[in-house]
Amino acid sequence: MSHVKFILYISSIIKENMKVKVNIEAQLWYNAAWYEGGEAWKPKGSTTFQIDGVDSDDLFYADKEVLTKTFQELLDKQSSNVERYEYLDHSLQADEPTVIAGVDFEESLNKMLNLGL
Repeated sequence: MSHVKFILYISSIIKENMKVKVNIEAQLWYNAAWYEGGEAWKPKGSTTFQIDGVDSDDLFYADKEVLTKTFQELLDKQSSNVERYEYLDHSLQADEPTVIAGVDFEESLNKMLNLGL
């Protein structure tokens, strides 16, 4: 196999593996007056949406404004008369989170609180 063919082969493998998850952070708004036929939108915290199998190059090279509009359009499709979502931010997730095993969080937190840190 020539060097050029080998490089093209490796590039194709890398390209295939560059699919990532996109986590979209959104503000959740709740229409408190919807049941009475009105509108009174109130923020109710944030929520995260995830899209699987996105080509990382699409995210790295796309204009930020275009990405923001695209993500907001996707969030609009998830919205209703009672709840709506407003784009805040996004992040790429290339692999699954690593679980911190064998740790007692409450014990560690209490230890830090008792030390006055």
